[in-house]
Amino acid sequence: MCICCRERRVYASDVTEKEWAILEPLIPAAKLGGRPQEIERREIVNGILYVLRSGCPWRLLPHDLPNWSTVYLFAQLEYGLPLFSGVETGWHLGTGQCRPPTGGSRQSWA
Repeated sequence: MCICCRERRVYASDVTEKEWAILEPLIPAAKLGGRPQEIERREIVNGILYVLRSGCPWRLLPHDLPNWSTVYLFAQLEYGLPLFSGVETGWHLGTGQCRPPTGGSRQSWA
């Protein structure tokens, strides 16, 4: 199903236009020769950020975001999660600032 044409709820974890302008060049493009891209990369990033911010299991992503398996596979295979480790350790997309991790950070990806 094409998410780009569907109206959906706005979540606090969604990437703003300003944040997307910074992130978009860092996100790998769709691979050549494969199936046409049906889901916008931004929506997949929104799904990943929703899980990271809310702490919900992958399978409990809201139905107006991309399917949980799509978001999970992109996070694991395409992006490798280290790209998003800054979110875990204090990167604030809204301010563009990064705090050093505290003793309570969940994982170290390095």
